[in-house]
Amino acid sequence: MLYGAAGGFPDATVSAAIKGGKAFFAGGNAGVSTATQSRAVPSGWSGSVKGGQVKAVLSADLGGFASQADHAVVTAVFLDKSGHSIASFKIGPVSTAARKSQTTLLLRTATRRVPSATRKIKVVVTSTRVDGTYNDGYADNVSLALKR
Repeated sequence: MLYGAAGGFPDATVSAAIKGGKAFFAGGNAGVSTATQSRAVPSGWSGSVKGGQVKAVLSADLGGFASQADHAVVTAVFLDKSGHSIASFKIGPVSTAARKSQTTLLLRTATRRVPSATRKIKVVVTSTRVDGTYNDGYADNVSLALKR
């Protein structure tokens, strides 16, 4: 969705405040919407991951519309060499109270040690409609960074 789109979506002021771009993820015309991306652990990191020396930092700006309780959650899923989930962690949701019933996005961050058997990491943005007819669970600046 474009910042400043008609219908009460977050405007360019919100985008500037979070250093966003021209668009953000919104759930749309569905009760639950997802966006998923998976990446293999870079080969230069595999020894450190196997040694338990790597942390994953998950961050995103999350929010919603006015006083509605629609929300977004971002989950990082650690996968083994067979593609099976071995652990996960999440950020969000941002509550209506945390947003002070404003149409905005707020930064959420979490850090977790990467399990030694991890070979791939999947990041899933899930937007859930609670109120109204449009799914106003918003996300922008979704990031997963590895740190030694």
